[in-house]
Amino acid sequence: QMIDNLVARLGGATTFRHFAPAGVASDQTEWAATAGLTWSLSRYVELAGTVGWNYTDVKTGTDTQSWSAIAEVRVKR
Repeated sequence: QMIDNLVARLGGATTFRHFAPAGVASDQTEWAATAGLTWSLSRYVELAGTVGWNYTDVKTGTDTQSWSAIAEVRVKR
């Protein structure tokens, strides 16, 4: 029965930023991925959670990486 009330989500994205040669900033490629679950406890209440990862590759600078996590309790009418 629990599996009937469970929804999984996956997502991904990539972004390329090209800056003009005269600009101060360097070209960047950003990668992102997310995964989440939603569990319906009843018709009116859901528990949800999402984990995300983001990585920015800078051509001539320092690369960055970050993680995020979100937990939610949703109440519906």
